[in-house]
Amino acid sequence: MTQLPVSSTVSSKFGYFKTLTRVIYYFDFYWNTRDASWILGIYDAQKNPILCGIKLVPSYFLLEQYRYLSNIPPGDLFVTDTKFDLADSEIAYDGFESRFVLMYAEPGELQ
Repeated sequence: MTQLPVSSTVSSKFGYFKTLTRVIYYFDFYWNTRDASWILGIYDAQKNPILCGIKLVPSYFLLEQYRYLSNIPPGDLFVTDTKFDLADSEIAYDGFESRFVLMYAEPGELQ
């Protein structure tokens, strides 16, 4: 599994390139103040949009419902709660600094 860094200390909007399953993707993150949530966009290496507007929520496979798209990463992204507190699972602006982690699992890695 691979951790994808999400850091509110950088900015409320940032992005970076990351290679997953031997393909380069650009990940764009921003904090949605109205919804109080982190939003993810996935782009190809030329920054052409693949999938945008994914709300980062814990304990949910974020790409599973988009398997019909041929150019999304073949594995899956998920947010895990390092404190395992399901009663309070809201991700605050600084939640990725102290509690939550965005992970990528290669195909077959979670079976």
